[in-house]
Amino acid sequence: MSLDNFQIPINLLPELYSNSLVLLDDKQPKSISLIRDNFDFLGGNKKNILILVNVADFVHLSDENLQFLTSVLAACKLSIADVAILNLNRLFQYDEIQLKDFFKPNTIIYFDIDFSNLDTVIPNQLYEVTTITNINYLRTQSLQVIAENIEAKKQLWNCLKMIFV
Repeated sequence: MSLDNFQIPINLLPELYSNSLVLLDDKQPKSISLIRDNFDFLGGNKKNILILVNVADFVHLSDENLQFLTSVLAACKLSIADVAILNLNRLFQYDEIQLKDFFKPNTIIYFDIDFSNLDTVIPNQLYEVTTITNINYLRTQSLQVIAENIEAKKQLWNCLKMIFV
């Protein structure tokens, strides 16, 4: 039997290529469902600081936003190794309880997260540190907006001083 005419049965294809086949239509989910071990985050989470972003075109952040965030963290005597950066735009669904169980954060910073459709106890006010059950919460504008706006930088810095300095 020659391998030139070998045919794989169609029902075996999904099993053989389950990690490499991609359905190319607009209706596919942004990611696999939110499973405990399925968080694709950047950083080491050594100090249990969860940074949530909403960025459409990047896995985590653009190089410019990552550089800006790194400088903000350095001003707080922190590094990428101390935080976990998770892009919520890449998740199919968002479950705050699972995030808290997985990351065990003492601080959660939300950059440009829409709270209108979330069931959360966090106030909707920007640049206001709120502490609930020993977790500091901070909502801000996007990193790009903050990087380009001196007043937003000041507001962010004042909040970060309350948490880290």
